[in-house]
Amino acid sequence: MAFGKPIVASNVPGVTDMVSDGKSALLVPPGDPHALAGALQRILSDESLARRLGAAAGQQARDRFSLDRMSKETLRYFEQVLAAS
Repeated sequence: MAFGKPIVASNVPGVTDMVSDGKSALLVPPGDPHALAGALQRILSDESLARRLGAAAGQQARDRFSLDRMSKETLRYFEQVLAAS
């Protein structure tokens, strides 16, 4: 994501928390090699799609996983844990 490359991934929990199907990635059903091949072929044959997905993935990575945001969320987590103990 951070490198701004187009993403093809399985549509499973965890992955769906990180990317949006059709916006920042192409998601395929898990265990479906034909869908995986089709999604890869779409990216390889459609340069505009590949650029758009890659740019959106890079922007999403910068927005959601910046050092500032992750530091604040980690600090907030530790504060909650300490307050509960």
